[in-house]
Amino acid sequence: MSAGTTKMSETEDDLKPHYDFDYSKANPNRFAEEYKRMACHVGLDPDVAEQFPTQKSVNDALRD
Repeated sequence: MSAGTTKMSETEDDLKPHYDFDYSKANPNRFAEEYKRMACHVGLDPDVAEQFPTQKSVNDALRD
C-alpha cells in the first residue's frame, strides 16, 4: 500500500448490495450521436466470419 492509504475492513465498506436508481431523472448520453457517427458496422457472410472470429482479426487483415 502507498503512503497515506489505509485498508478498509468489510464493516467499513459503505457500498450497498443493491441500489434503486430513478432513471426518469437521468440525462441522455451526450456522446451517443457522436459515437454512432464514428462506428461503422458491416455484416460478414457466415463462411467469412468463420475465418475472422474477432474484430481485431478483421482489422488486421484489412490493414495488411
